[in-house]
Amino acid sequence: MKHPVFPVSLVKPYFQTEDDTFPFRKRNPTPPDIVEVEDSPGPVKRIIKARKIRINGKDQRQHLVRFRNHT
Repeated sequence: MKHPVFPVSLVKPYFQTEDDTFPFRKRNPTPPDIVEVEDSPGPVKRIIKARKIRINGKDQRQHLVRFRNHT
């Protein structure tokens, strides 16, 4: 055998984070996204669908909503 061989199913993508580069750095919690009042289409009437997705190795929640006073 000239080189080691292993199955492709064991290969996973690598995402470098600041934690890898600076393991002892203190992290500040990120504040939640704030929707500006003038950008808001109004109060939420109901949540139609919700899902959890992974972006850059972090779980994110997304909501599909129906607003009041909107068709």
